[in-house]
Amino acid sequence: MWKNSIAKYRGLFISTTAFFVFFLLYLLVNNIIQRNSVVAMEYVNVVQTLQRNVNQDGLSKSIVDEVDVIKNGGRTILNGTSSERAIDIPSIKQHLSPVDYDMTPMLSALNAGNVVKVQASILTLHKLVLDKKNRSIKLSKTLSVIAAILTVLLYFLVIVQFVLRLSKTDLSEVQSRQETDSIMSTISEGIFLLDKKLSIGAEQSSSLKAMFKSEKDLEGDFLEFISHYVTQNNVDLAREYLTLLFGDRVKERLVEELNPLKEVEVSLVRRDGSFESHYLDFKFKRVLVDEKISHLLCSVNNVTKQVLLEQELNATKEAQEAQLDMLKSILHVDANKLTLFFNQVEASLREVNQTLEVKRKGFSDVEMRKILNKIASNMHKVKGDAAALGLHKFEFSAHDFEDEIDKIKKDNTKITGKELLPLITLLRMMFSDLDDMKELVNKFSGLSASFAQTDNTTDDNHSAVVTSAEKMSDVSVADTLLQLTDTVSQRNDKLVKTNIRGLQSQNVPEKIVSAVQSIAVQFVRNSIVHGIESKVERQTLSKSEYATIDVIFTQTSKGYLLTVRDDGCGIDEQAIINKAVDQGIVSTEKAATIPLAKAPIFLFHPGFSSKDEASVDAGRGFGLDVVKKLVDDMDGKLNVTYEKGQFCQFRVLFSIG
Repeated sequence: MWKNSIAKYRGLFISTTAFFVFFLLYLLVNNIIQRNSVVAMEYVNVVQTLQRNVNQDGLSKSIVDEVDVIKNGGRTILNGTSSERAIDIPSIKQHLSPVDYDMTPMLSALNAGNVVKVQASILTLHKLVLDKKNRSIKLSKTLSVIAAILTVLLYFLVIVQFVLRLSKTDLSEVQSRQETDSIMSTISEGIFLLDKKLSIGAEQSSSLKAMFKSEKDLEGDFLEFISHYVTQNNVDLAREYLTLLFGDRVKERLVEELNPLKEVEVSLVRRDGSFESHYLDFKFKRVLVDEKISHLLCSVNNVTKQVLLEQELNATKEAQEAQLDMLKSILHVDANKLTLFFNQVEASLREVNQTLEVKRKGFSDVEMRKILNKIASNMHKVKGDAAALGLHKFEFSAHDFEDEIDKIKKDNTKITGKELLPLITLLRMMFSDLDDMKELVNKFSGLSASFAQTDNTTDDNHSAVVTSAEKMSDVSVADTLLQLTDTVSQRNDKLVKTNIRGLQSQNVPEKIVSAVQSIAVQFVRNSIVHGIESKVERQTLSKSEYATIDVIFTQTSKGYLLTVRDDGCGIDEQAIINKAVDQGIVSTEKAATIPLAKAPIFLFHPGFSSKDEASVDAGRGFGLDVVKKLVDDMDGKLNVTYEKGQFCQFRVLFSIG
């Protein structure tokens, strides 16, 4: 860095150095001249003293000493009191040699005692010394003037160099500033710097303000600024991420994926006060000075179009995949059963919709919860029917609907009606799924018919081409229950074998086939989830590895009888009553008066479940409630028999009339 500085300011450095060098030389020369002047002055003083003493005292011993000083150097006594150092011999010779003064006449006169000659010699010496002194002073003044002029010139040169460098630097800075401003005003990215305190720098691109719908530059603490646009969780994660970036031991590329502000959704305020969502992509790069991290360079891009396009593509892909899954699920279902399912589901959904549209002003919390239970019961039937046919898309949609109902019940101490709004959205989605499924069935039916027409010209091949309805014409309630058994048992990690008699399509009257199937579905699923023990429990109880469910449909003199029996754990009457108390269905006092034989009644109560947590197959408490309503609607009779630890049996009698 210092090498670059010297190269940059070379002219200023050389001129300044020259000035100081010459100034030091000037001081040295001036010091020498001053010393010589001092010596000359001292010598003049000695000669004058000598002259004064000769005039006053004649040729005394002191005069001899003083002349000896002039000749040889040494000490002289001045004024008879003090002793002072005289000028040393080299200095005397230096000052006197130019005038070639000979001391011999003075010494001869001094030895002869000739005062007049001594005085004459002294006068000559005095004149020579004065001339020498004057020349020395003149030279000193001349050199001083020259040195002063040169010093001023050099100083001026330094100033000129400084001004030129300053002007050049200012011009460079102006040009650099213009270039920077041009870049900052042109680039579409938002650019700014962050220091180690995470403060936003003053240098910012013009597009940055537009990105944040701001009329002034960004300033202050970055995290505080960004907190107005993103969630607090994003802010906390950003703080941790930026701290890592400022860490010298952290590899920048290794933590890039941790950036919480990558394609982050921000809420911006329009001029009218409304909000709009954008997606901004923040990228941070280290700025190194002397191999140390000084700042972070932040670039911001508006990637809203890209993100929305990607979301649209993903949504399209998901929709296509959903349609494909839906198509796969309906290919194995009998066309008549599909039609029946569509009609039943549509009727159930419309009933739910009518319930939701009723204005409930003035309804109590108890009344609102009854309404929710009614909706949940309808939705549970839809889920069961969909599960029986293997239409999992609809099954899971109904399950999500049930989850939302449970959430409403748990999150609100008092339900007024506005809490039901999310159900409307879910209901519309289910209507949409139903329409999509109908459309797929129609398309597939048309495709099948087209194939049939194409191959109709060849009788030999016609038998090989059949429609979906023709393939599935023999599918009965029995096949539906077998498929349900496989699905539910696998989801609950149990081994179950279902034995079915009498439920072939030809044995079930058309007018009750839908009710029989719905009731049988609820019983079979209830047996698998609640009645049959886990693998470990059955092994401990020395029961068969495979649990058994018997489903029998027969005709009697009184009507049609549906029996569903499993070899599971039976019914624990006291456990049922305790659950009813826990779930607020009955008070503790009332429960104490209920005979154990009456405990199974609670199994059919809306919302009752022996499970603590809900799953896609159980835990809502509406499965057997659906059964009871179907039985009541058909004027049927329901009977439950059981033995704890051995079996549980449900029987439904459908009247012939």
